[in-house]
Amino acid sequence: SCSIKTNCYEFRNQFTKHFSPTLVNSIFLNQKMLLRFGRIMFELHKQLTCLYMTLLYAAVFIGSVELCSKSPHHYYRPYRMKSHILVLGEYQPGDLENSRSASGPIDTSDLVNHVPHRGLVKFDVNNTKIFFDKENAKWMTKTLRKRLLDLCQHIENQWPDKNVYIRVRDTWNPRKYQRIDGSIGTERHQNSTMDHFHWAGRGIDMSLVSEKFINRDIHPGKLAQLALYSAGFDWCIYKYVNYLHCSVKRDSAKSADWYGCFTNNATVYVEQTKKFVKMKNLKIGDKVLTLTQNGELRFSPIIGFFHRNYKETERYVEISTVNNSYSIEISPEHLIYRVSRSNFTYRTLNKITEREKTIKELFLHNKEVIFASSVVNGDFIFVTDNHMKLQIHKVDNVIKYVVKQGKIAPLTQEGTLLVNQIFVSCISSFQNENYALLALSPYFVVSKFWNGASNVLYYYTSFLIKIADLLFPNYFYKEV
Repeated sequence: SCSIKTNCYEFRNQFTKHFSPTLVNSIFLNQKMLLRFGRIMFELHKQLTCLYMTLLYAAVFIGSVELCSKSPHHYYRPYRMKSHILVLGEYQPGDLENSRSASGPIDTSDLVNHVPHRGLVKFDVNNTKIFFDKENAKWMTKTLRKRLLDLCQHIENQWPDKNVYIRVRDTWNPRKYQRIDGSIGTERHQNSTMDHFHWAGRGIDMSLVSEKFINRDIHPGKLAQLALYSAGFDWCIYKYVNYLHCSVKRDSAKSADWYGCFTNNATVYVEQTKKFVKMKNLKIGDKVLTLTQNGELRFSPIIGFFHRNYKETERYVEISTVNNSYSIEISPEHLIYRVSRSNFTYRTLNKITEREKTIKELFLHNKEVIFASSVVNGDFIFVTDNHMKLQIHKVDNVIKYVVKQGKIAPLTQEGTLLVNQIFVSCISSFQNENYALLALSPYFVVSKFWNGASNVLYYYTSFLIKIADLLFPNYFYKEV
């Protein structure tokens, strides 16, 4: 700035020799104002640049680090695999329950004073070996429900064909927020913290019970081992002789429940091999059969995976058509195509060309995209026959709760999939498929030119879900 001022004064002295002083003063007065305005704008630009960079750092980097802390590989790291039976008085991890290495902090905004509430879901799964002492205990967060279902499956695997059950004494409690009394780390402080996790629907008290089956491992210490190292609870304490207290982290985009998936044995038709391939054998770049928005069959490449874990078990909805000709196991929150019931009456068409034309028109004008949990007997879904022709089949049987191994959610360039010869969307959790595909459009463009784009898909979609959770909360807290 000093050099600029010096040059301006020298230029002014030379300019005065040829023009009147009044003209020179007016010109350079305006010049000073322009210089001052330029400095202000430059400082403002620097501050805005720092602000933008800070927001970008917080949204991308910090968000990614938070997501990594709860990634699907978290429960398969070596320190999580050192399984042991807890003894009375022991808690794991060896930190306070509300620490970030355990179940995380509790905020007053997490506390729930009434149900139904958008932050809690009701455990309404039938045919499970889980019993609740009271009705309030059926309300919990999505993450807690997911962990409880996983724990039930691991108990069935531990004692197959035995009458071993989980007795849930308490989860959510309708209590008001109270201040924690007592120093941090004391027993009174810990008891108050445990109560707060119950008020938020993130804590659970449970025990193992059995009928006509005696085994020395049926006690809270063994239950704690299965809850921590198999089901993935974030913190457990074996404090009471008769039951166990566990808790989980807050629901967020990193929760596996946000991602609709398929099982390891689900099949897709791959162009390279000209045959159906199991989902667990899929890889980036494989061209699979999809359905365009115009109702045309087309091969589209796999450009990424929202979620891919071959070891974990998941809750699925099993949908079967008449005579079990087509069947699919799909996450309850995954989107599937159905013929709209409002203005459609199924009739048998003799001419093949007329039938194909009618089915295509149904897909273009009378299809609707719904959660898989909303499919009921009598619905018509879109399938393909052995000759790769678009057809519709009537749903004959829907099983709301099936536990299978594998959680795989691929994304194609078209945004659709043919799974077990049934057409579904690649989108889950969000009710409006068009908005979700629009939000993913930058990734579709980048994936065409960058082979490594698939490595950031999980974090990109997690960031999108965080934003959508703020703008469209009703889309995410719908019970499915």
